[in-house]
Amino acid sequence: MANPAEIAHIPAPIAEIRPEVRQLRMAVIILLIALLPASWLILTNRDVPQFGRYQDGELLFINAKSLSEGHGFRISSLPGQPYQTKYQPLQPLLLAAIWKFDPNFPANLRFIALYDWIMFVVFVLASALFLATIFSPIEAAALAASIALSPLVIYWATVPTADYLCAALIMTTFVAARRAFFGNARWFVVAGMLAAGAYLTKSAGIFVVPAVLVAACLRRNWRGALLFLAPATPAILGWIAWAQAHRAAGDHPVLWYYTDYIGAHVKNGGLAAIPQILSVNIMAFAGAAGSFVIHDLPDSMVGRFFCILIATALITGAVRIGRLSGDLAYPLFCGMLAAALCVWNFSPNVRLILPIIPLVAAGAYLELKQFYRLTRDALKARGSNRLAAYLLTAAFLIGCGYAIRQNGLFIFRNIPALIEQAREENRRAGAAYQWMRAWLPSSSVVLASEDTLVYLNAGLASVSPVPDSVAFYRRDHARMLDNFTNFKKLGSFFGVTHILLAPGDFATLFDAEDQAEIRRLLLDVPHREVYNRDGYQILQLRLQ
Repeated sequence: MANPAEIAHIPAPIAEIRPEVRQLRMAVIILLIALLPASWLILTNRDVPQFGRYQDGELLFINAKSLSEGHGFRISSLPGQPYQTKYQPLQPLLLAAIWKFDPNFPANLRFIALYDWIMFVVFVLASALFLATIFSPIEAAALAASIALSPLVIYWATVPTADYLCAALIMTTFVAARRAFFGNARWFVVAGMLAAGAYLTKSAGIFVVPAVLVAACLRRNWRGALLFLAPATPAILGWIAWAQAHRAAGDHPVLWYYTDYIGAHVKNGGLAAIPQILSVNIMAFAGAAGSFVIHDLPDSMVGRFFCILIATALITGAVRIGRLSGDLAYPLFCGMLAAALCVWNFSPNVRLILPIIPLVAAGAYLELKQFYRLTRDALKARGSNRLAAYLLTAAFLIGCGYAIRQNGLFIFRNIPALIEQAREENRRAGAAYQWMRAWLPSSSVVLASEDTLVYLNAGLASVSPVPDSVAFYRRDHARMLDNFTNFKKLGSFFGVTHILLAPGDFATLFDAEDQAEIRRLLLDVPHREVYNRDGYQILQLRLQ
């Protein structure tokens, strides 16, 4: 008779292994197909036309240039070249390799496109790995595919940001943490290193640390908590100490915006404005969760109702995932990040809630499973319940059809149109940049809405008159326009010598009436017009 110990080591029959292999193969196929639309959009637009439209990713690229040239972690585009103490250094350190390999802008943007694509893919795969610790491989792949096919997740992947690297590090942190909680405690060290990387990419990464620590303490895993903190603590404290020691001296709201996240929030009265911020951002957060599912869902009254339902599914999904997985770390992180975004002086959007998106997908899926069970049971019954089930099923299928149509149009028509529009704007602006590079003194300081592009294309110091964002929540119109009505203070602080006026200036922040008022205020500043072509004007200032 065979020894039981020997029987335990006999491989499982091939017939039992094949279903798992087939599931993994199917999961890989699902993910590969889901990655195609974003890959097509990013890799066929390697000139990155939207570079410069949202500033923060572009500032990181400028920080990378400064690092590659040996000037330190500085905002080399800003007058005075202060140290970069607002954004963390990991992404610029990675991007510095691009400047080393090819220092020619904008030709080196093709490498930015490749980098953006890699970060998008890594984020989707990291989400799939985490979801696979809770769901079956095919379920996890399908949920990750819903992330990869979300129109706004794709859109933001065409714009250089640090969000995808940060979100990928966050998701892999929780994968490692789960391995540590349910396996080898040495994975806590890996999780701590990944958490440090997430924080050194974006401030949002800080919430990973208390989330994992609370989960470890609830399990009374004190050794694991210490192992996790061993690599994370020096990285976090080191960056905080360096940033404090190198903070720029100066008392101007625009300087606070460029160099100090928390300082700008507090000094602009953000704490006192939390009631107004909260009332706006809660709905914005629900809208961001809904627009992950259907990009224009928050645009209608009915759509906003469904956004609230999706946000509710996020909460119930977090509870159910905690029960399914026995691990509260990721739901705790999502709760802390959501709370921070709701009191911050910037409305949440899909880009900012990117690390929460896998929970949105999982929560919606779990609620849909519950909906399926209820309608299935109702269809077996007789009378009004059965009729209601038919109506709900029909409404759900119509909604799915609408979502597929709207999202497909946005991915394959609207995003290419936005990219082409940005490309045309860059072509028109190019002549102005060439003129500035050829004719303006190297000591010039240019005020421009898209200041990063002035620096990268014309080689001149530049600053954007970024308005006080807290004022928008308070509806304080005077403070919203303060940098323009009191331009002399801003101009003298940064030593502005020229103003670049472009057709689309401040369109994302102000309505048409305010845009016209801003243009009038800037044209009222004593000046001499030195350039006017294709809607672009360059004013040489005559400030006393």
